[in-house]
This record gives sequence, structure tokens and C-alpha cells, in this order.
Amino acid sequence: MGLGSRWMKHHSLSAVVSIMISMSMAGVATTHIPQTLPPVGIESESAGLVASPDTRFGETALVTIVSAALLLTVIGFSCTQWSGRSDTLKQGLSMSSEVCGQSLASQMAPTLQKKTKRQVPEGRNDVPSWLACCWRPPKHHVEKSTDFKPSPAGVWMPGSQIPWLNGEKYIHPKYCGLRLQEPSERLPSLDRFPFLSFEDSAAPDAWEPLLRCSDSERDGCRELRARLTDIPGSKDPVTMLRFLRARQGRVDAAADMYASAMHWRAAKGWERGFRLNTMDDTLHRQMDEYLPSIALMGRDHDGDPVYWNRLCPHTMDYFAKVPSAFLAEHEVYVITRLLQALEEQGRKEGRPVMYMTAVVDLSALGLKHINRKALPKWSITARILEDNFPEMVKRVIVVRAPPLVSTVWRVVSKVFDEGTRNKFQIADQSQCLETLEQFINKRWIPEALGGTNHLEGNPYCEPLIPGPKGPLPTRLVEALYKVYPE
Repeated sequence: MGLGSRWMKHHSLSAVVSIMISMSMAGVATTHIPQTLPPVGIESESAGLVASPDTRFGETALVTIVSAALLLTVIGFSCTQWSGRSDTLKQGLSMSSEVCGQSLASQMAPTLQKKTKRQVPEGRNDVPSWLACCWRPPKHHVEKSTDFKPSPAGVWMPGSQIPWLNGEKYIHPKYCGLRLQEPSERLPSLDRFPFLSFEDSAAPDAWEPLLRCSDSERDGCRELRARLTDIPGSKDPVTMLRFLRARQGRVDAAADMYASAMHWRAAKGWERGFRLNTMDDTLHRQMDEYLPSIALMGRDHDGDPVYWNRLCPHTMDYFAKVPSAFLAEHEVYVITRLLQALEEQGRKEGRPVMYMTAVVDLSALGLKHINRKALPKWSITARILEDNFPEMVKRVIVVRAPPLVSTVWRVVSKVFDEGTRNKFQIADQSQCLETLEQFINKRWIPEALGGTNHLEGNPYCEPLIPGPKGPLPTRLVEALYKVYPE
């Protein structure tokens, strides 16, 4: 999950909507794939611009075409960092964003208003629909219950208590989807990841030959590691390649970025605390059901994990109501869990699991997502991921996009090279399944998106992929401000 174009005018409608969508992502960085491997990155000598691969998703992660304001609502997922951008370009894009935002506002309104007619189901807003039979009101520290009786593998059973709110042994299903080696109607094990530090869980040096990179990149990683001997932090092959690609192969710049990121991560101590379970993550586990609506499940045709994201109606409201300090910590919590999932899968397969294909569902996009109160809080989380957790997503597939978005993309995409167009896919409802099947087997695609995958009888594989929720429970908001006062 982020759109890092902080230079955009905050009052621009296009910027606001773009940022809204990226907030639905959970802070995942998009990648730069070398020219020898599809998909390729974006490079324009004539413009003097190299689109930074260490951009971030979410809530996200793509080169922002500000001159097409509505398209920003989709492309904003991946543009959080633009290395080497010129002041002239930034000023031009900023002005274009403002003009386009004003000119397209009237065109956007009817489409978005139509999307906002969905009503929240009647009943308690703080109770997920799939948990109506077993919900117990949460407290700040959730009371343990004898109702939850997991199988030996830690699998949640329907009709039982919510395991990830029932003590510290379990985590939300959205982080556990890669444990399903094949599509299943039942949830996987919800046991926590092993309590290992980043250094202990990182890819071993023996995996370096298995990295999908060029010989020059491999040499660059070795040079980068040699320059960082005095800097604390893991120097494993995957981490070195991520930071090298985040700076387009420039070893000096990658070394500076790594040193700054490792210093920040060590000073905060959040990542280590969540990995070793030395930090109380009770409130974060409660927030998992609401923010962000993401999940790992299945593999693409390359064997890499698929990251699913559903833009939910209340995403911006959640950002507006939650303390900034908590959001920053929660961002690190989410990205840590995602990294742990990739690392766990790598250990099972005996290879580096470095990248993900991201699928973003925009069917719920509406005017309610434009919330200026959430902007400053979003910018805090965007900055964290931009600087400290680069290079995780290789491809973005946006599905069920409003028709106007798809139309604008077909026009604007012509300015990109073929490799870049292949990296970003945007499809409306009629093209959803066809587009997804280009990269993902139908058996992993949820039935709600045209595939054959369902879980616990749910066509969108809930609760593994969290569904839309109502407003945040009052007791949860109060607990957050008690621990994170502003």
C-alpha cells in the first residue's frame, strides 16, 4: 500500500482520489524489473526521467500520469518515489494535476455517485457478516475464550471465536494465504510466524544464484554488500537486490538508502518487536479486520505470490479517525507480516520469494473516498514505506475499474513502451477475468472476479480476503486514542 507524489496539489480532485486509492493498500513497494526480464521498468532518456522502482502501493504503485486526472485514481498505486525527477517535471505535473482535476470533476461525479449508492447492511456495523454467528464484542485486550477450539494445525473452525482476537497465538488469515498450496474451501493454519529477527529469517547466501537478475546486478549486489560492512542490518541477497534496484543499480545511492533505512528501522524498533513478539500487537490485530483490506493468496504463472486488494467504502474514514502515531506503527506491522509470509514461503520452496503480483479491485470507488482529513495521515505512512521497504511488487492489475478510467488508460498507455504496458493492466468489469487469466490461473481467482476459487462458501474468499466493513467500532477508536493520544 501509496502515492508518493507529495508535490501534487492537495486541493486537486485528481490528487485526492489517487491518494485515497493508494491508502487502501498496505504499504507495499513496486519493483523495477531489469530489461532482461519482463516486465521492464520505465525509462525515458528524452524526458530525463527514470521512474523509481522503489515506489509503493496502496493501503500502493505506478508512474502517475497527472495530465489524465481520472487515471490517477488507478495509476496512483505505484508512484510513491520518482528518483531523478527534475524540478521542471514536478512543477509541470503539479499544474497539470490541478487543471485536470477541475476539468474532469464534473465527469467523475455521476460515475462515482452511482458507485456510492451501496448501503451498509443493516445490523451492527462493527460485526463482519461472516462472523454474525460467533461475534463477541472486543475489548482493548481481548478476553480469552474457551469457545475457540482449533485443530492441531491451528485452523479456524466456523462457529468458533475469532482466533486472531483470541490471544497472541494466531494472526489474521490475510497474512496466511500462501500456506494454501492448492485452492481450498477451508482456511489455512493461522499460527503466528516463527519468532525470528529479520537477519535470522532472511534469504541465505546460497540462494544468490537463484535470484532472477542480470550478471551486472549480481555484481552490483556484491559491491553493495562490501560497502555496508559497518552498517547494522541483514545483507542477504534479496535485500541487497531490492535496495540496488530501488536506486536503478547505482551502488552509492543504494548504500545511502540502505544505511538510512536500517537506521530508521532500528531506531523505531517496531519491525523487530513485531517479528519477535516483544511488542503488544493487540490493537493491530483488531485493526486487521478493517485496514487494510488486503491478502496474500495463490500464485501467478511465474510461481510468485498474488496480493489481493479490495478498495472498501470506509477506507478513508478509517484513516481520518485513527491516530497518526498508530497508523505509522500499523504500516510497519502490516509490511512486516507480509515480509514474514514471503520469507516463510521462500523457506518452504528453497528459493527467494521476492516479488508479488498485485490485484486491485476498484468496484467500490466512490466520492466518499475523498476525505481531506485523511491526507496528512496518509502522507506519514507513505513516507515510511517509500524510504524503508522498497521493491516488493512486480505487476499491478487493476480490475472492475470505472469505464472512464479504462478509456483514459487505453489512450494514455500509448506513451509507454511495451514492457511498461505489460507491467500495468487496467480492466473494467467485462474484461476482469480475461485480464486476470493472463497472469493467474483461474483456480486461484475468486468467484466474485470470475474465477473458481471460493473459501468458507464465500465467492470472494472471505475472511481470508477481508470484505467491506462498517465504521470503526467506537470502543476500538477510544482504545487507540488512549494508547496513542494526539
